[in-house]
Amino acid sequence: MTITIATALQTESRNYREELLTLQDEMQRLSLDLKQLLHDIHTTLHEDDNDSRPYCK
Repeated sequence: MTITIATALQTESRNYREELLTLQDEMQRLSLDLKQLLHDIHTTLHEDDNDSRPYCK
């Protein structure tokens, strides 16, 4: 029975590790997406500042 519990714990530990790596990859991807979005927003706002078209800001 002890071997069965140990094996189950090892399997669970492996599963949690794999899930953690997957979540870390996803967080990295989302971080890059957010950085790109912020860059795009900043660029758009900067372009709007240089826009000479008459309109209300």
